[in-house]
Order: sequence, then C-alpha cells, then structure tokens
Amino acid sequence: MVEEYGPVTLYDSEWLRGNLLKDGPFRGDLPAETRADDGFFPAEMLPEGKDVVIARVDLGSGARADAPADSRVLVQSLILAATFPEDQHGWELYEGYIHVADGACGWKVFSLLDEDIDARMPYGPMDITAKRLSEMAPRVAPHLASGLANVSGVVDAIGWWKASGVQPPHASVLLDVRILETVATAVCGHGQTWYGYLDAFHKNSWIRRSMTSELFDVVWHARDDLHGWSPQEQEAITTIHDKLLRHRNWESRADMAQVAVELPSLAAALPEHTLQHRRTAAAAHRISTPAGVRVWYTDLENRWTRTLGRLRLVRNALAHGGPVTAAAAASVAPVVHQLAGGALLSSLTALAEGTPVADQHEAHRDRCDAWARDRLSGSTAYKP
Repeated sequence: MVEEYGPVTLYDSEWLRGNLLKDGPFRGDLPAETRADDGFFPAEMLPEGKDVVIARVDLGSGARADAPADSRVLVQSLILAATFPEDQHGWELYEGYIHVADGACGWKVFSLLDEDIDARMPYGPMDITAKRLSEMAPRVAPHLASGLANVSGVVDAIGWWKASGVQPPHASVLLDVRILETVATAVCGHGQTWYGYLDAFHKNSWIRRSMTSELFDVVWHARDDLHGWSPQEQEAITTIHDKLLRHRNWESRADMAQVAVELPSLAAALPEHTLQHRRTAAAAHRISTPAGVRVWYTDLENRWTRTLGRLRLVRNALAHGGPVTAAAAASVAPVVHQLAGGALLSSLTALAEGTPVADQHEAHRDRCDAWARDRLSGSTAYKP
C-alpha cells in the first residue's frame, strides 16, 4: 500500500483516500501534512479508481522556482528509469498536484491528458509497470535523492525512446538517432559519430541477438498449422514446444541452450514437406557444427553492414530534407529503435550501479566481442 523510494513515496489511491476521508485504521501512517490540525489538505481532490497510485515527493528545505515541476521530474524519472525497457506504455501521469510548504497549501486539479485512458489501456501493461517498478526502483531511488542533474540526461533520453516507439517511421528514425548521438557523446566524447559508436559497441551484440531471435522464432512458429496434422504429431510437437517456451506476465521466454539441444528432436517431430519442418531442420543443421555457426555469423555481419549503411542514408536524407519513402524509413525504424534502447539500457545500468557510463558500455561490448571470437574460432558449436 505504501512504498518509499528515496524522496518519492507511492500510495495506493484507495488506501490513501480510505484513511484520509473515511477515518481508516492507518491514519498514523499518513504523511504529516495530511494530518495537521491547523492545516487544510484537500483530500477530496485526489484521483480515485482502479490502479491509481498517488506519489508524494519530499523536496526537503530550501526555495525552489517551481516545486511542482521539480516533483514531476522526479516521479517521471523514477517510473521511466525503473520500468525501462520492458514497459513501453504502462502508467500514465496525471496533470495536477497538491503542494504543501510552510503550512500553506496550493493545488491544481488532477486530470488525465487522455480522457479515454481506461478504454484504451488494458490493465496488463499497468501490472507489468508495477512489477518492474518494485524490482528496479530501489536501485534508481538513491540517485534521485542526490539531485536532478544526475538522472535528467538518461531519463530524458528514455522519454524520447518511448515517444519514438509510437511515432511514424520518419520521425522515429530521427528521434532514435538523436538518442544515439547523445549516448555516443557521453561514452566516447565529441569525436565519435553515432554510427561509429554503433559499429564499435553494438555490432556483435546485434549479431548475437539476431541469432537468438531467429532460433526463438523457429520454436515459436513450430505449432503454426497444428490443426492440420495427425493427433500423434500434434502431441509430440506440443510437448517439445511447451517444454521450450515459458510464458509469464505477457512475456514468452526460452532457454536458448535448451533450444539448441532440442531443435533436432523438434524437426524430427514435424511433418515433412511443411514450412515448419524445413525451417526447424535448417536451423538445427546451421548450429550443429562450428563451421556452420561461423558461416551464420559472417552472413549476419554482412547484413549488419548493409543495415547500418542503409540507416545512415535514410537518416541523412531525412535530416537534410531529401526524399525518403515511407517504406525506406520503415525498413530501418525497428532496428534503430532496438539499438537506441540497448544503448540506453547500458547507460541506465551505469546510473543504477553508480559506475562510469563509459565503463558499462565497454563491459557490454567486451562480453559480446568475446562471444564473437569464440564463435569465429571454429572450435565450438552454437552457444547463446
């Protein structure tokens, strides 16, 4: 009902309103400003409803030009940083506030920018936000207390990243490249380009993720057209499929090491001459030998070079007003959005762990480069 993260305390709205307005049993746990005998606190103004959370921000002592605005930044910082990158939508922040200082109280009526929020936002994403917040917020909170400057750059970029995810491709590409420019400067200094940073820090990470994604998709689609197969085939395929995939909180995951082991069995269980069998058998063969993995790596490396080159061309054309088709922008928008998100995740991890941002990016790069060297050595088969 009450969770404290540095200067920000979160209250369940029903719990808070119940204790404030209905003389609930936990009035002793309420904020001091709501219980002052000689003060006035407009509790009736607090928004109510399912999944409404009230944030209280303690800004300490000292004069501020705009205390409500500073409070809003801290709350946004906590939510954005703690829920990135899993939750791209989730909670919506109300407009409005109640400001108490030196016994005086001022307020602005609470309202949602999108009045149809209840109609369009399922509660599942809100639940994901709450879960992620409980996991990450304790790591982020200490940095909120030290001041806005420490978090503003990363949090602003996370806000841009979430905004770019719902923009048309043209705008999305420009916004995500702007994020990469910001990260590249923070990591490498002003002498590095955004595309140079990507090639140096993210190529092998992208290749590794592409391998994982392709194998995951093979398993995910193995049951396509299941209804057209025999009962025995359906049972065998479903058993392996369900063994490999785990579903939790709107997410599906797989142990990729186990996927690599089970792919031959899955291919054998699938009916011959089906698309699913051909895809699964090809994937199993590709990762069965070190030479096959090395060829796969080289193919993806070439694809990376082409993709990065196309992204540069599209971005430059957009930035300089040149003609860019919607299809061209759409072809690179998902890639650059993913890359920008990965770059921000390393920066956020550095913030949460209190380490230099460059060190975190370099550590991630070094892990992926070591993985790539192992794949290219020709001495090992596929390892995720």
